[in-house]
Amino acid sequence: MSISALPDDAQLAILARVPYADLRSGVAATCRTWSQFVTSNSLRATRDAAGWLESAVFAARVCPRVPTHTFVLTASGAHRTAQRPQTAPIGPENPFDTGAAVALRHEVVIFDAHERDAPTVRVFALDPRKNSWRELAPLSRPDSVNGATIVASGFAGGRIFVVGTSSIEDVPTGANFRRVDMYDPTRDEWSQLADMPTNELWHQSVEVAGKLYFLCPMRSADTKSTMIFDPATQTWAPGPQLPFDKTQHCEMVAFERQGRLCVLSSWELGGGSSAKAILAYDPATDDWSLLCGGGCLSGRGPISFPTLGPFERSTQVDGTIYVWGAATVNPLTYAVIMLRPGSTSWITVPLPAGLLEESNLPWATKIVGVRV
Repeated sequence: MSISALPDDAQLAILARVPYADLRSGVAATCRTWSQFVTSNSLRATRDAAGWLESAVFAARVCPRVPTHTFVLTASGAHRTAQRPQTAPIGPENPFDTGAAVALRHEVVIFDAHERDAPTVRVFALDPRKNSWRELAPLSRPDSVNGATIVASGFAGGRIFVVGTSSIEDVPTGANFRRVDMYDPTRDEWSQLADMPTNELWHQSVEVAGKLYFLCPMRSADTKSTMIFDPATQTWAPGPQLPFDKTQHCEMVAFERQGRLCVLSSWELGGGSSAKAILAYDPATDDWSLLCGGGCLSGRGPISFPTLGPFERSTQVDGTIYVWGAATVNPLTYAVIMLRPGSTSWITVPLPAGLLEESNLPWATKIVGVRV
């Protein structure tokens, strides 16, 4: 008896254990039924139940030399380079905004923000399972989304929030400084919410326990300040003050781990000393703790400190945190590391030869991870 003669649920159980890259490159071409299985929600649910879901990490930038594409990182660290999107509405001659990308359920959403005078912003979603794009409802927004903080809420049904702007033409009373727009995926429509209560521009945002945290203010001298937006009530509130000031010109990476807000950066400890560390904020206790540290803080905290040099970007999928940055400075090389749920050690993700030269990863201004 051939596998194709088995009941559908039995075929799904078998296909669920096949690496995703092989599903796309080989299995889908076997027959029409399996091609439909590969991109079906039934296979996704079966893979989820079997613990075989993988993560597609999307490098969110298009440079003149290299079109954006995805590559797959599995839970085991194996990988396959995904096929470049042939029908994507992007390309070297039509670059998208370099930071406007978020995960929407199993898709990556990007914004066509390069035309500042356009009355609307075109929005597209990439499905890594099918390696295809679809266009979402456009966003009507003066001055586009250039510099806006864009974040998606999994607790709020996958809604996307576009907050503020960094338009140089705007003044503190400009139209977009406090503007907040929300995308509802169930209706495929945008709506404008009440303004943010500050003119601040936020460099980092992350969802923790259903609330959106905004960090690293770009306009205020108070770099410790944060803001919290509650999608359920659509209200703003001051967030927890960071324990230390971020070292000038140092990147900040924020992510959620076990219900806590985690912030990775280099911190001014006082007395002229500084150190890289991951600080963790627990909303339940309203308290900060040290998750791990480098330099004078080496060996402290419950997890190991990342081995990368400058930390550039991060994303997370199902609790697994991916961080990419410089592995060595001279010569300059890049690497991706990950921290699995419950683990205390970071693991270097093996990348295929030539990926950094052929992909968009070294130039990415944001990386976005979704389940496949």
